[in-house]
Amino acid sequence: MARRKRAFNRMPDAELIVMQGIWDAKKNGFDKVRASQLIEAYPDTVGQQKLTTVLTLLTRLLDRGYVSIEKVGRSNIYSAAISEEEYCKLATKDFVSSVCRKSTGNLFAALVDGSMIEDGDIDELRELMNKEDK
Repeated sequence: MARRKRAFNRMPDAELIVMQGIWDAKKNGFDKVRASQLIEAYPDTVGQQKLTTVLTLLTRLLDRGYVSIEKVGRSNIYSAAISEEEYCKLATKDFVSSVCRKSTGNLFAALVDGSMIEDGDIDELRELMNKEDK
């Protein structure tokens, strides 16, 4: 049986940690960062890796189209080519499609059954659904 080709290219966890560092740096006013800056700024996440590992992960993210690169002197500076919000939308759509068999009902049931939704979350979901209805 032939495997279906997936349009969405999910980031492995190690790459996602680096990407989250880039997104966090952008939130803190740094649109472009060096690998060494990510390691220094995020010692509990990205900083757990060696520089060569982070550079390898950045190269993979570049190949996947999730980051862009700019050469400044002998240094490479990286920036996000996709926003965190856009990636979250794509990842969620892929998850619902593949794992939940295209059923958002299955997704919500799993969230509720797994005690992952709190009272405030339900109110927030209602507000979002009301916005969509209007």
